[in-house]
Amino acid sequence: MANYTVSILTDDVFNGGNLAAETADGGGLSLREALALANGNGNASDNITFAPGLAGGTLFLTNGELGISTDAITIDGDINGNDTPDITISADSALGANDADTRVLTISDSNAGTTISATLNGLVIRDGNALPSMYQAAANGGGIYVREGDAVTLTNSALLDNTATGSGGGIGGQEVSITVRHSTIAGNTASSDHGGGIYNTGHHRGDRFDRRGQPGHRWRWRWHCRLPQ
Repeated sequence: MANYTVSILTDDVFNGGNLAAETADGGGLSLREALALANGNGNASDNITFAPGLAGGTLFLTNGELGISTDAITIDGDINGNDTPDITISADSALGANDADTRVLTISDSNAGTTISATLNGLVIRDGNALPSMYQAAANGGGIYVREGDAVTLTNSALLDNTATGSGGGIGGQEVSITVRHSTIAGNTASSDHGGGIYNTGHHRGDRFDRRGQPGHRWRWRWHCRLPQ
């Protein structure tokens, strides 16, 4: 098990070093660098947290989407432990830029025959934009994309204003496991009319979360959700 503390909210790239080298090369450890170190740590449990001075801050992704590719990685942005998000991750390059051309996060080990699971807590994930590519006519998962067979648990978080040209404006995946607890999913859109908030044809659960303003048919993610009364 390894623990990494993100100390800067600039999107510094990973240069292939160890923890000490990555921390020293740009004035601190970025989330992108911490994820690269955790992904390189095999399937051991890895916890990524944020320094107290970063509370209320926003990380703008100037170097494209983030990735989780190994099992049992947790990103915890609830710095003060009050069950609300303290860190925002935006796919835009700056405040008000509205220029995102990637989603925020992909969870995938690139192998449909194996399963990885990630946990996201205390984060606002916003402004992602899943666009078509030479490999896809339409892209799923504007905020978070989960590859087939993999899993994500989202707690005490928010998915806001993400867009997918395919399905799943907030979170998109097929035959994956998605669990959402104590979170807000609002303002997300999917051009395909499938899953403005969440799209998944697999297993999904929800407990005490708010979902608002998401164009797109939502039956695919509501079917098995346990919603608040």
